[in-house]
Amino acid sequence: MNKTIYKYLFSEFLRYFTATLFALAAIVWTVQAVNFLDLITEDGHAFTIYFSYSFLTLSKVLTKLIPFCFLIATVLTIIKLEKDNELITLWTSGLNKIHVVNHLLRISVLIMFVQLFLTTAINPKLLNLSRSLLKNSELKFVSSMFKEKQFNDTVEGLTIFVDKKNENNNYENIFIRDDSAVLSSVGSKSSTIIAKSGYISENENFLILLDGNIQKLNPDGDISIVKFKKTTFSLKGINTKSISKPKMQETPTTDILQCIEGKK
Repeated sequence: MNKTIYKYLFSEFLRYFTATLFALAAIVWTVQAVNFLDLITEDGHAFTIYFSYSFLTLSKVLTKLIPFCFLIATVLTIIKLEKDNELITLWTSGLNKIHVVNHLLRISVLIMFVQLFLTTAINPKLLNLSRSLLKNSELKFVSSMFKEKQFNDTVEGLTIFVDKKNENNNYENIFIRDDSAVLSSVGSKSSTIIAKSGYISENENFLILLDGNIQKLNPDGDISIVKFKKTTFSLKGINTKSISKPKMQETPTTDILQCIEGKK
């Protein structure tokens, strides 16, 4: 009989715990996903990268909510049993209260191990995978790098400033600082590009600039200036800045322990 009672208590707790956990996780994840919209509007990533990155952070949200949801589920279970007079029935039937407390303690230990497993094994892998998605993805919305009166350094070694964008989607007074030879047509490690106007091709693979000059820093330290009426720069294969090494929260606990012991 006691086993049946314990199963009933566990099923009631599990029902409240699951409902609370996923309800709160849905709210928190939605708010977090809205904040990740910068990946599209600011960094120019594709929608598939955005949704994949947001989904991979769901386990992190669940892990943080588990202790709070455990408390809520425990309180709701007790309130429900008290409201339906089920606790009085259990006490009058001779069930020892300390056994119920021990049962709740065993449940809490189980929940603790689930959270530890997520924290030490699952979360680091998923978070590291989400970072790899950003690191290995190419820009799909190149136009997001060109914003009026803003210095944009989304791409490593490339800074872009646009004074104005007119109704025809043409840009005016363009300034580009290329410190890593990101633009394939520049042909110099460090260059400054200035143009009166320009636009992006329909397939967003090329940047066409009009009436400007390219200031190249030569290996001997001299600066050469090349004027142009019209020139084209390739935007293919441009990647955004991303941390190449995983953060602490993205590193499995086993690796951290091996680092402490000097094995890594």
